[in-house]
Amino acid sequence: MNGNFRLGEFLVEPQINTISGAEKTARIEPKVMQVLVCLAEHAGEVLPKEKLIQSVWPDTFVTDDVLIRSISALRKVFEDDAKEPRFIQTIPRGGYRLVAPISYDELMTERKDVPAPVDSNRRRRFFRAAGMLGGALLLAVAALYWVWYSKGPDAPKLSLTAAPLTTDPGYEGMPSLSPDGSYVAFVSAGPQNDNLDIYVKLIGGGPPIRLTSDPAVDKSPACSPDGSSIAFIRERGDKQEVLLIPAFGGSERKLAQIASDSGELSLTPPYLSWSPDSKYLVTVDRASPGEPPGLFVLSVATGEKRWLTTPPAPALADGNPAVSPEGRMLAFVRVISAGNTQLYVLPLSGDCRPTGEARRLELPQPWVESPAWTADGKEIVCNAGAPWGAGTLWRVSVSDSEKPVPLASFGETSYQPTVSRQGNRFVYQVRNMESDIWRAEVSGGDRSRPAVKLIASTRADYNALYSPDGSQITFSSNRSGNAQIWVCNGDGSNPAQLTTLGTHSGTSRWFPDGRRIVFDSLKDGQFGIYVIDIDTRVPLRLTNGPGDDITPSVSHDGKWIYFTSTRTGKWEVWRLPVEGGDAVQVTHQGGCRPLESPDGKVIYYQKKIDDSDVWKIPVAGGEETRVLGPVGQTQFAVVADGIYFIEPGPPGYATWIQGNSLKFFSFAKGAAEKVLDIKYWPQAGLSISPDGRYVLFSQMDPFVQDLMLVENFR
Repeated sequence: MNGNFRLGEFLVEPQINTISGAEKTARIEPKVMQVLVCLAEHAGEVLPKEKLIQSVWPDTFVTDDVLIRSISALRKVFEDDAKEPRFIQTIPRGGYRLVAPISYDELMTERKDVPAPVDSNRRRRFFRAAGMLGGALLLAVAALYWVWYSKGPDAPKLSLTAAPLTTDPGYEGMPSLSPDGSYVAFVSAGPQNDNLDIYVKLIGGGPPIRLTSDPAVDKSPACSPDGSSIAFIRERGDKQEVLLIPAFGGSERKLAQIASDSGELSLTPPYLSWSPDSKYLVTVDRASPGEPPGLFVLSVATGEKRWLTTPPAPALADGNPAVSPEGRMLAFVRVISAGNTQLYVLPLSGDCRPTGEARRLELPQPWVESPAWTADGKEIVCNAGAPWGAGTLWRVSVSDSEKPVPLASFGETSYQPTVSRQGNRFVYQVRNMESDIWRAEVSGGDRSRPAVKLIASTRADYNALYSPDGSQITFSSNRSGNAQIWVCNGDGSNPAQLTTLGTHSGTSRWFPDGRRIVFDSLKDGQFGIYVIDIDTRVPLRLTNGPGDDITPSVSHDGKWIYFTSTRTGKWEVWRLPVEGGDAVQVTHQGGCRPLESPDGKVIYYQKKIDDSDVWKIPVAGGEETRVLGPVGQTQFAVVADGIYFIEPGPPGYATWIQGNSLKFFSFAKGAAEKVLDIKYWPQAGLSISPDGRYVLFSQMDPFVQDLMLVENFR
C-alpha cells in the first residue's frame, strides 16, 4: 500500500510519512508509518505482534518494546486512548487491530488540505470492478502457486493451520507422535485433574486411553520408532525412573534410575529421545551429585548408561535431547547461564556416540527449549522467546543455510512440538496461564477473610514487595512484553513501568530510604545487579562479574547489597559495598536468595536454586545453621519475631493445584504454624507489610493446557 488513505478525519500519506488532521500535520518516523500501513492493509483484523515485527523489521532483531513505542507514537498523533480506542485497539495476548473507518480516494496522490467527500456510488462501482478483476487474478495466482509448490521439497510451504486435538479441562501436554502419525502419547491430569499419568489418543477417533495409574507423577512419554512401546519417566522423590510400556497398554518395565534434574530445564520436556533403531534412549542424568546435569545414552536391552555430553563451565546443564530421524545428529539445549539457553547439535555414530564437537545454532532469542526434528532431518522446530516467559515456535535450519523463521500463526504460547516421521503430522502444546498478586490479612484484622487479588493482568505478575513505609509496591511483570520492574500504590492502584531495559529484569528490593531499588537484569547473555532511583528511573549497573549475579537484597542500614552469584562455578551468596569496592563471598557450601535480618545480625538464605531449606549465617561470619524447610523458590520473608514462608505441597503436578500453605516460623517457639492455604501454584515472591498486617504473594490461576494438531506439515 503506497497510496494515500483516510482514517476517520485524518489523511495518511505514507510516501512522505505524514498524518494530517483538520488543524495540524504530523511527520512520523518511516518505521512507525510502516506499522500503520501494515495495520491498514489488514483493517479490522487482529495482527499478532510477531507478524507486525516481521513485516516492518524483517532482517533486524527487535524486541516488543520497539513495536509498543511505535503504537504509542501513532496513538499520540491520533489523540487515541488505549482504554477506549477509536483507532488502534490492543488485543490482550493477540496483538493490535485497526478499528477506525478507512477509505481510499481514486488516484489519491496529491496532497489535500481538507478531506473531500467520497461519492459512495462511484466507490461501489470501482470496488465491484476491482473485485472481479482481483478474483480472476487470485485464481491465476493460486494455480501458478500450486504448480510451483508441487514441484518438490524446495518449493514454498503452504500456510499451516492448527486444530484442537484435546479439549478436556485441565492439563494435557508433553506430546509424542507415533512414527506413522496415527496416535499421540501425552501426559494428562485426567478427569479429576489430580495426578499426571500417560495417555494415548488415536488421531481421528475415540477418547484417550489411560496407560499408567501409579500415584507418582508420570511424564515425558516418547514413542519408539518401531511403534511397539512408549518410554516415560516416573518421579520418585529426589530420583526418577525410566520405564517402558507397550504402546496401547500392558506391563511396565523399569530400565534405569536417573537423577532428578533441578536445573533450568527441570520443568521442560523432552527428557527422553529414541535412536532410530529403537535400541537406545538419550536422557538427562548426573555423573555424580555435585556434577551439572548432562546427557547420557541408555541401552533399552540392558539398562546400561554411558556418558554423552557434559556442559563445559560455566554452563549449567544440558537437556532436551532429540535424536534426528536418521540417527546421525543430536539436538539438545545447553543452559549457558541463568535465563540463557541455546540450541546445539552434536554429530553421532550409529550407536549414539559423539563423532565431533557440539555446534550452536543461532536464534534471535535468549531462551530456547523443546527441540523436535522435522521428518526430513533438515530442520528443527523449537520454542524460543524471553527468559522463562511466553515463547513461540520457530523453524531452524540445521545447515545454517537459512535464517530461523517464527511460526507466528501458532501464537505466543506454543510449546513442546513433536513431528511424525511419516504422515506429515505435527502436534504441539498450548497453555493459558497467568499469575497475579494476592493480599491476605495475617494479623491485626480478620484472618478468616479470604485472600483478595490485588494486582492482576492477563500476563505474569509476581515478586511483589512493600516499600519501607508501605505506601508503594514493586513487582515484576511481563505485561509490556519482557519481564520488567513495575511500581504501584500500596493498594495496587496506578501501576507504572519502572524499568525499560528491553530484556528480562527480575527480583527487586527496596533500599531503606524508600527511593532506590536494587534488581537483577539480563544483558548480553549474563545477569547483573542494578540500582535505580524511582524518580529519575536511570539504572546503574553495579556488577559485571564472570558469572550470573541474581536475586539481590539490601542490608538493614543500606550499606551492603547481598546477591546470588555463580562466579565460583556454583550458586553462592556474595555481598558488595553500595559505595563501591570488591564483592566478598559469604557462603561456601551453596546458597541463594539472601535476606538480612531486621537487626542486621544474621543472613538468611536458601541452599539451592529450586525449592530448598532456609539456612542462616552470622553477618560477622561463622558456621551456617539450618532454620526450616523446605521452602518455595524466593517464598520467604524475615520479620523481627520470625519468618513467613510458603511450604510446597507434594512434588509433581499436585503442587500446582493443591497442598501449598503459608506458614509462620516463630523464633521464640522454634516451631511453625499454618497461617492460610494457598489454593494454586505459588510463584516467586513473598512480602509482609511494614505494620505486619498484610502478606503479598503470587499464585498462578487455574490453567488449561491442550494439544493442537497440524496436518500436512512439511
